[in-house]
Amino acid sequence: MLVARKAALSNAVRQRQVAIRERELIYYTKNCRMLGDLAALIAGFAYSGIRYHYLLERQTSFMMAEGDALEEVIFLSLLTVSMGLGLQTVLVAMLVAMLAPSLALRGPDGSLHDAVVGMQGYTKVLLASFISALVMLQLCARARAHAPLPVAARTHACPCPPQCPRGAISYIKTGVQVCVKHAYV
Repeated sequence: MLVARKAALSNAVRQRQVAIRERELIYYTKNCRMLGDLAALIAGFAYSGIRYHYLLERQTSFMMAEGDALEEVIFLSLLTVSMGLGLQTVLVAMLVAMLAPSLALRGPDGSLHDAVVGMQGYTKVLLASFISALVMLQLCARARAHAPLPVAARTHACPCPPQCPRGAISYIKTGVQVCVKHAYV
């Protein structure tokens, strides 16, 4: 009698643990899909910036001043890095959202736990990649926000990499600190 009751209790605990793990799997799958959607939006913004710059130069005979060549290279490089990080985030999020639930459903015993633990790790990677893409896009916007100003006024107007490296580095450090602080939330 006592052995049967002990077995029934252990089975009930296992069922509750599986139900909790299923909820965690659904939660992390939704997070991966959401991060993938937002990263696709960021990559689209970056691509639009590259295309707009190209069309502006080709259609309206837009030419930047000779002293702005480095600024233009930094602007386009930041856009390209932002787009690349966004697309990488989309790819990894799609693979994790598809393959982890598949492992949980079709894998051997204990694979639900392995899938949830793997998704926890990949969610941290996806979040870091997404925030990096967002920071690069923001730095790109800051780099071009003061383009109409004369060169002397630009050095004091905006903390962007060519004019004020210290401001850009502190901006990136703050973003990384926020990312690390909220990575386990």
